[in-house]
Formats: sequence, C-alpha cells, structure tokens
Amino acid sequence: MKIRSLLAAVCTFSAFALGTGVAAADFVCNVGLYPGNSGNMGTEGYVQFQTYTGANCTGSFVGTFYACSTSATSSSCPSGANWRYERQSLLALYRNLQSAASVDQKVSPSMGAVCNGGAPGCMSMVYFYSN
Repeated sequence: MKIRSLLAAVCTFSAFALGTGVAAADFVCNVGLYPGNSGNMGTEGYVQFQTYTGANCTGSFVGTFYACSTSATSSSCPSGANWRYERQSLLALYRNLQSAASVDQKVSPSMGAVCNGGAPGCMSMVYFYSN
C-alpha cells in the first residue's frame, strides 16, 4: 500500500513538473550577478547561470538561464512583473545558486512564465533539490 501511495505521489509531482515547464534537474555552473541598471534585463540587474548534466560543468551543456529584475523588456525575461526579481531576491538567488554549484546540488529552472519574446533561457523561478 505504501509503495502505491509513493508511486502516486511521484507521478503527481512528475505531471505537475512537466505541466508547469520545469526543466530536468541539472547542475549549476558559471553563476554571474550583474547588479545595477542593466537596460533591457531590468533596473536592479540580473543573474545569469548555466546548467550541465554533470557536476563541475561536465557532461552536456543544457542551457543558459536568466533571472531578470523590475522593468525588464528582454526576450529572455518573463513578461509578468510577478516573475521578476527585486534587488534582495536577486542577491539571495545568486547566493543560493553559488552554493548549489559548490556542493553539486541539482536545480531545475522553471519556464512556466510567459516570456517577453520567448527566447531560450527565460525562466520564472528555480527549484533546488536536496542532495
């Protein structure tokens, strides 16, 4: 009975994750914080990071992702203001991504937001998985 419940929970999470545009869990690499007015990436700056299938930037390259701030108009940024980051949130995301990279913690960028232009790398949030 417990196995059936666990299987149902995993299937429900998988369906939720696939339905909301969550990418597969991969490893963080090359995290960058670009503070200040960044033009079309937002008035508070942005965070950029890459993911790979293997730890320490090994395996296959998956993609480059962007966390944009208020007033962003880039096609790599979400169009809704609710999906853009303010300064303190950008700093927290940057620190968490750096930490994930240093301990080989898997993450999944969520592409559930509507993007300004639908460019690759547009994301709304990041899921962090426990090691």
